[in-house]
Amino acid sequence: MSMLEDVHSRGIKKYVAAVLFGMIVLVFIFLGSNPRDNAGPGYAAQVNGQVISIREFRTSLDQMVQFYSQMFGGQFDAEAQKRMQLRGAALDQLIARTAILQVADHSGFHVSAEEVRDIVTSIPAFQQEGKFRREFYDNYLASQRLSAAQFEDDVKRSVLLGKVRETFEKGVIPSHIELDKIAKALLYKYNVEFLRLDAARLAAGMKPTSEETKQILSTPEGLKEAQDAFNANKSNYEKAEQVRARHILVSVDPTKPDSDRLALEKIKKAQELVKTRTFDAVAKEMSDDPGSKEKGGDLGFFSRGRMAKEFEDAAFSQPLGVVGEPLKTAYGYHLIKVEGKTPKVEANFETAKTEIAQNIVTRKKREQITNQMQGALTKGSLAEVNKIAGQASLKWEETGEFSEMEGPIPKIGDLEEVRSALPALTKEAPLYSKLISNGGEQYVLRLKSKTVSNAKPTTTASHEELRQKITAARVRDMFAKWNETVVKSAKIDRNTQLLEGEIE
Repeated sequence: MSMLEDVHSRGIKKYVAAVLFGMIVLVFIFLGSNPRDNAGPGYAAQVNGQVISIREFRTSLDQMVQFYSQMFGGQFDAEAQKRMQLRGAALDQLIARTAILQVADHSGFHVSAEEVRDIVTSIPAFQQEGKFRREFYDNYLASQRLSAAQFEDDVKRSVLLGKVRETFEKGVIPSHIELDKIAKALLYKYNVEFLRLDAARLAAGMKPTSEETKQILSTPEGLKEAQDAFNANKSNYEKAEQVRARHILVSVDPTKPDSDRLALEKIKKAQELVKTRTFDAVAKEMSDDPGSKEKGGDLGFFSRGRMAKEFEDAAFSQPLGVVGEPLKTAYGYHLIKVEGKTPKVEANFETAKTEIAQNIVTRKKREQITNQMQGALTKGSLAEVNKIAGQASLKWEETGEFSEMEGPIPKIGDLEEVRSALPALTKEAPLYSKLISNGGEQYVLRLKSKTVSNAKPTTTASHEELRQKITAARVRDMFAKWNETVVKSAKIDRNTQLLEGEIE
């Protein structure tokens, strides 16, 4: 019997309700008092035409920053975020969630009104002496500026995701023999030193010289390689037409009948005020866009396709320095002032060839370092590993003690390839013989210590707890692989300016 099939069991139902409510409240805390307000007219991405707002992106990014800050003991600055490409990871997480919900909806997964009602009425915050109190629910909705339909839609989506994950549980429950092996592995604590080889770190230690760059462009083979790279990535070397604009947003609450009329009156008042006061001062005072309000409504430069169509049509057509007429979009009413324009710049090989040659040199150096490092590991030569690390300005880091099967590995994360390598690390042969790849990163592992932990022999209860943990890990792995397939089949439009940090 699944969790949702057993939801009518009083204890389970209260547990599920409390967990879901906690998840939803966490989102509201990050999003602010009205999670339905989007951060201005732009979007972070579109998945099969469905918009992911910039505010949702900021929420996802903030959550990831907090997670990794805790994992790395607070040592997770802006440079570390950039190195781990966290902006892209945060957006990918949102894209995956949206795509999964779309597939679930089209694949017959269903959450009934009765299921949603049972969850909502079982949330302890809405109860008194174990009974649902409608006024508690209504007061909460009012405090969050939400309708019951909006809140219950969030509950429905959370339950739907849970149902999708449940389908992966069948066939992945570990056997008793597997559990015995895993239990033995838990008796040890590891402390591992590692070198992290990633593109950013290697590039920082291997900057190409002008002579190396010229050498690439001085031979027919090198020039052809640069030309091929240019042709394959031409869009990287062109710049679209852009405008820089400020805006004042007065949002419209679709749940309130008079909201549209009041918003129009307010935007017209702002239109009069900007005739005698600076636009940025009025924006700071009156705009409902939290992303640009404190910056005087400044949205920075953006190209076509990044904002709502009505908004960008107005922005690209308005003259410099002119405040346009009130404009309505799905976000509410806007006043727009254009403060800068840059024309489209076509890709040009002659202009880009030096940068391309530098990238080629850096890539070849990175491949050389990687090949040399793998050769040193195959021979088990720590001296050679340290020599190569010194040439590439790489430094050993230390995980600190951790158990093979419990939680993310400190400073590395939940990387299965590293876990699988641990049994091969011994006092006699502390260096792992292979580079471990994870996306754009590679790791060199060296055992510092392996000690017997204070773990107690497994009992029936702890065996069942271990079974649940392993099952959850396997479900997570299978779900991630299926998720990757779903995302690849979706039509996705990412806001590249957002990913590159041009929009905050």
